[in-house]
Amino acid sequence: MAEFHGVMHISSVLKKHGHTCDVLISSDISEITAFIKVQKPDIVGFSLMSGVHQWALMMAAGIKKVFPELKIVFGGVHPTYFPEIIEKDPVDIICRGEGEYSALDLMNALEQGKTYTHIKNLWVKEDGRIYQNEMRPLIENLDNLPYPDHDLYYDRYPFLKDRSVKNFIVVRGCPYDCSFCYNKKLKHMYKGKGRYVRYRSKESIIEEIKDLKKRYDFKRIYFVADTMFVDKKWAVDFLKYYKEKLGIPFSAVIRADRMDENVARGLKEANCKATWFGIESGNEHYRNEILKKSLTDKQIIQAAFLLKKYGIKFRTYNMLCLPGETIEQAYDTVNINIKIKTDYPWCSIYTPYFGTELVDYAQNMGYLDPKFNIDCIDASYFKETHLKGNHVREMLNLQRFFQTAILLPWTLPLIKKLVKLPPNLFFNLWFQLIYVLLYIRSEGHGLWETLKFSLHYSKIYYRKNPEKSIRKEP
Repeated sequence: MAEFHGVMHISSVLKKHGHTCDVLISSDISEITAFIKVQKPDIVGFSLMSGVHQWALMMAAGIKKVFPELKIVFGGVHPTYFPEIIEKDPVDIICRGEGEYSALDLMNALEQGKTYTHIKNLWVKEDGRIYQNEMRPLIENLDNLPYPDHDLYYDRYPFLKDRSVKNFIVVRGCPYDCSFCYNKKLKHMYKGKGRYVRYRSKESIIEEIKDLKKRYDFKRIYFVADTMFVDKKWAVDFLKYYKEKLGIPFSAVIRADRMDENVARGLKEANCKATWFGIESGNEHYRNEILKKSLTDKQIIQAAFLLKKYGIKFRTYNMLCLPGETIEQAYDTVNINIKIKTDYPWCSIYTPYFGTELVDYAQNMGYLDPKFNIDCIDASYFKETHLKGNHVREMLNLQRFFQTAILLPWTLPLIKKLVKLPPNLFFNLWFQLIYVLLYIRSEGHGLWETLKFSLHYSKIYYRKNPEKSIRKEP
């Protein structure tokens, strides 16, 4: 759990124009309704990913039961791609895509007593009719946005404020068309609406960090981006400037094929402690022909070599139980990570997000259960698979031992025997133990800080109705 940058950006824009915002992290409907009674908001908003939308509908229904006239707005990834959620009873408005200025137009209209059924990016349900408005142009110059409202979270939640790592946004948009990602669909939605990939200026990024550093203590930075250094020239220029003006230890997401000697050296000199990049599948044919990753084994190996050369640790993102994946291809993913000596291996079970090219492929090839739909998606990336195929049980077990196999390659022969056993509690507990230990090492959080955070996390989400709590925030 972390601060939602979309929520913080919307809050900063609204506050700049005289409106007020607050945030509550809770899965307790009585706490939520009590909070609303005190705050008396005009609108209650939820920022949603697919997998938590059913929980959000349940919470929204609970709010509507107590406050039937209160407007409920859903924004974020899920309503952007599945706007039909507005047809559900408790939802009054959805926001698709960037929400800063749509939220501002909405709040201004409410304040002035004007209609808001025409606001771009919004779908509005009113008097039995749904108004479906077009997308507004992308925000061209990100520097024109006020800094995200970090205080929105930190004033209310000290356990977030006190974390030693703080997150900062540097870019919006991704130029790639991976088949498992919604990015291709979002680019199509915004076609003709402006430049899709937009970087903030290096000056704006540094000034935001300095501004937050004056008020809160933190020891490390995580730069949030789909891929931060696609533009190598921008990367080298930014890293040089960052080194001169700041030099706080940081981590960032990269693309293996965008790594070269200059970028690696720049990362090292700017005090980069770790990078993350996606492999997804260790089988080159599957990675490029099915996942459309456009990334070769040679590029992955070269990137890892350069990072090792300059002493920069790295995490790789991987998936198992992919549509049509064989057990041999799954072990290709293990083996390439062993070969490049991944420091922080990460592996999920593939989640089939409807509307992506990979789900279309899975359905056409008969790999996906016909009864599966968007409401079946779970919030966790580590539980079960909805894909059909041979050796699925083995691949589920292999995911539990994936990190162990990379960090301790000598265990691989034993793991190949263990994965043939039925899934069991021991496998799950072992995965959770290794996952937590790697999390502590890779994220820059100490053990005590992680334990404190987990304690607060548990108090928030399991105080009441633990069987219904899904670990996300409204």
